[in-house]
Amino acid sequence: MFRLRRSSVCLVLFTIIMPPLCLTDAVQGEVTRDSQDFTIEGIKYPTGSEIEVIGPLLYKGRPDRSDVRGAVQGTWINGKANLNQVRFHLGSEKKGGWPTYQDIQALEREAFYKVRGQIVDGRIEEERTSIVLIVRHLEKIEPRPIMFADLVDRNTTFTGTAAENGTFVTEQGQAKLQGLEQWPQAVQGQQVFVRGTLRQQPNGFQIEQAIWHPADLELLVDKPVALEGTLWDENHPSFMKYEKEFLYLSFPPSRRAMFLQKYQHRRVPVRVSGTLVRESRPPLNWNGPDLEAPFQACYVIRDARVEYLLPADFEYDEYKAIYSRHPVSQGVPELVAEYPFPGNRQEDPSDAQDFVWRNEATIQSILTGTTLRTRNVLTERMQDPQQPAELRKIYAAMLAHLNDQRGRDYLLKSLEDRSPDAFDDTVFCLGTFPSLGTGKICRQTDLDWAEAAMVKLMSDQTLINISKFHGHDYPYGVHFVTVADAVMLYSEIPAIMVQINSAATRKALMDYQFSEVYHSRDSYRSLNLINTWLHSTASFTVQELSMLENKPTGSIGGGYDRKQILSRYLKLENYSVLQRFLQEKDSSEYYDALREQLTPELVQALKTLLPQLQGEAREMVELLLIVNEPDPVPLIIQKLEASAWESKNLALYELIRLQDRRAVTPLVRILHTAPSNYFTADSWHISDRALDRALNVIALAGPSREIHELIELLSVDLSRFVTHSDRAYYQQKIALRLINLTGVSCGVDQAAWRAWERAELMPISPEVHGLVGQP
Repeated sequence: MFRLRRSSVCLVLFTIIMPPLCLTDAVQGEVTRDSQDFTIEGIKYPTGSEIEVIGPLLYKGRPDRSDVRGAVQGTWINGKANLNQVRFHLGSEKKGGWPTYQDIQALEREAFYKVRGQIVDGRIEEERTSIVLIVRHLEKIEPRPIMFADLVDRNTTFTGTAAENGTFVTEQGQAKLQGLEQWPQAVQGQQVFVRGTLRQQPNGFQIEQAIWHPADLELLVDKPVALEGTLWDENHPSFMKYEKEFLYLSFPPSRRAMFLQKYQHRRVPVRVSGTLVRESRPPLNWNGPDLEAPFQACYVIRDARVEYLLPADFEYDEYKAIYSRHPVSQGVPELVAEYPFPGNRQEDPSDAQDFVWRNEATIQSILTGTTLRTRNVLTERMQDPQQPAELRKIYAAMLAHLNDQRGRDYLLKSLEDRSPDAFDDTVFCLGTFPSLGTGKICRQTDLDWAEAAMVKLMSDQTLINISKFHGHDYPYGVHFVTVADAVMLYSEIPAIMVQINSAATRKALMDYQFSEVYHSRDSYRSLNLINTWLHSTASFTVQELSMLENKPTGSIGGGYDRKQILSRYLKLENYSVLQRFLQEKDSSEYYDALREQLTPELVQALKTLLPQLQGEAREMVELLLIVNEPDPVPLIIQKLEASAWESKNLALYELIRLQDRRAVTPLVRILHTAPSNYFTADSWHISDRALDRALNVIALAGPSREIHELIELLSVDLSRFVTHSDRAYYQQKIALRLINLTGVSCGVDQAAWRAWERAELMPISPEVHGLVGQP
């Protein structure tokens, strides 16, 4: 089940006058979705059901990622007042049907309309819910705002003003709070959130079992709170978005670990409880702490406890396109020959590709749990000459996905038509049948039947017109390429051939790469194919690798992955290529490829090659040979302490991999005393990365020692190692690490941090004095 809470929420343990309180929603109600059914405030509205909506017109144009031409806000849903601000898109059953674009343009924006229609689609996003209706009835009515009288006997949350005599005033009306004679002086005249059950009394409205809190966070400082918002940081739950504010969260590492196991790389709605304080920290924005700006007073929830408001498998419908036309016949959804939202693209794909994107959800629903009857219906549509040609081929690809020979035969027969308006659709469908509906090749889908046809296509040097691909209107612009090039441009056939990985497919792909040069073979498409190929399980001969190694990289999209070519050579124990690779500029890029295959034979080859190497390559090989020693850490430290040895960044990278605490003490000494040219590099970002790695090595010491060493580094000018940032930047970077470690902030004040350390961490554990060994 999916749940959307329309805005931030604040629960506050507020003790002025009233006993401890707990507010659960700043905008009442919720919208959920189970499969294709929507539930609004506890009432289920299945897809296909009729619904009546009353509310103001929000759009007279196309809403975001929707094919309709207008939308109203659902202020009233089936006669019930609703404050969730669900947007109902106004769609027509047929393309060009009522209401048309002109009909919507004739409506009055912000005027109230009564709409009756059928639910056909929708999406739940972080900020809003949108539901598409096929409109059956549309009429303008008098404005009908929601008032208190419409919410009687409902548990509701209101935003309003704390007025005189304990009165609560909102746009819907005014009410008294049960048990409250006067508002506290601190909130008098302020905006407040109130939740409770609204009752009609003889002398007016009263909110029973009322719980409340001020909207201004400043009034909640140093008080227990519980705020509902979005856990924002995608890697660590260190801050959240509440209303329009970003707040730091401070809690023990054990609670952070729970987040990483469940919700890593995802923004999710949460309820966070703790104590709200103000501390000096880097200002927060959507991108995280801003270390370029001076520290300022920021909101922090201390001892934060996180309650997730959605299940761990929750996904928002972000960027999902929603459509008004979803026809069904014979119990099976139909595909529609409509184009999706184009987005930002530089070329014109085949119409079949556009139609697959438009019908992606429908295709996936059909292919899930199909029966023989379903396949027979798909076959009827594939063979129906009244169907658009592109859709017939898509139906054939769907049958081929299900290993149905009828679809396979249709696609193979379609290859005979080489006309500009047909061939692109055919090769696209032939290249997409394994991944239809999922984007990934289905394990149950057989590929071998297509091998011969694909090999023939990738070997075909016959010229074919692809003017449409470049946006030309034939015959005004004519562009010819080979059939093989067209296959590369329009389809995923080469990637499927990599997956098949037979002798015939490998030969066809290799021959294509070195056939007569056409620009696309040296473009990003060709390079992506080579990279996909090298990262697959396909086998290569030394001769094939040599050919790929010497292929020009082209000028578009960067080069292919030469690290993978070297790795392939090493797997074949072909060490004669080492000198050639290691003499390249930036040879350290091959460090991981060499380290991961550091066999005795490779070690011996590197030893033999070492006297012939110079500079970066020589130092990298020296480090690899050290890594092969029984105890490499003391030897790596010796290299770090040698001023003439320049590959410091690479050595720090290796120390992090080895996770050995003995590196901490010498590295701390280096940061305090090393000259400004210690991290020699061609560009500033290498030195900056080396400093980050040095701080990560210090973290190996454990929290107490790390805190101590970071505090001492606050007085060290780390900016001497780089030229692009000043001393304050690195002080703030270190202070932020201290904040994340301790949950408190003393800014960049070293004396204050030392005082905190004496109070909280004394007596200093033995590890702070360097009495540490291997973990």
